[in-house]
Amino acid sequence: MRIELSNELNELGWWSHWARLSWLSKSCYRLGSLEFREPLFNHAGFLRAKKTPDELVKMAEGKYLGEGVDPAFFLQRLPEYAHTRKLLLSRGYTITDMFLVLRLAGAIPKRVSGVTCRVIGTEKLDAWCETYLRAFYGELSLLKSVVASVKKALGEGRTRLVLASVGRKPAGTLAVHGRRGLSGVYCVGTIPEFRERGVATALLRQAKEISDSEGTVLTLQTFRSDSLEKFYNKRGFELAYSKEVLVKKK
Repeated sequence: MRIELSNELNELGWWSHWARLSWLSKSCYRLGSLEFREPLFNHAGFLRAKKTPDELVKMAEGKYLGEGVDPAFFLQRLPEYAHTRKLLLSRGYTITDMFLVLRLAGAIPKRVSGVTCRVIGTEKLDAWCETYLRAFYGELSLLKSVVASVKKALGEGRTRLVLASVGRKPAGTLAVHGRRGLSGVYCVGTIPEFRERGVATALLRQAKEISDSEGTVLTLQTFRSDSLEKFYNKRGFELAYSKEVLVKKK
């Protein structure tokens, strides 16, 4: 199976615990969430290019507009999607970002002393979710929704949660979701006060250990606007493929 398809299915497997996943056709999906409003949780996409995607685009667009959300598509940057890209641009979509899928191809630096990582279960679920929110949002208003989403992922049995600590204080999070020979890394975040202390590197090394033990390919995703591609390159990751983020403002 091509890495594009394997990774797309992995992403959907993980994010379907956070957002509602529906299929508009066998190869066109739609994610939607009323709790998490960003395009990451509210976008449509294709597992395979369609010769005539017009009706599927209209269908997805109508559903998002009905929910009061800006319609968005994550479109693989491959030649076979040129027609779909042209269609979306003609309908008023603009490319707002790039979503980069990286694959581990080299060595991850050794952990920095003072940072500990461990795989946790439901007993530390609240601590993981609080740390995730402090790292990504800086506040806890979405705690109930995040706990519910992550609890569903754990219940499925394909997810490993990793919590990093500096001393006795939770400092960072990471999740590894495994599916069909591929392990996807998600929610790599560090609380601001602990950044630049090796927390993310330690988390990535833990993810590699999990992937190695299961014999899987290790991938992760990042938005180009987050300016983290070089950071991940230095930790052994290289670009596998990318997706354009196309959004139509209401």
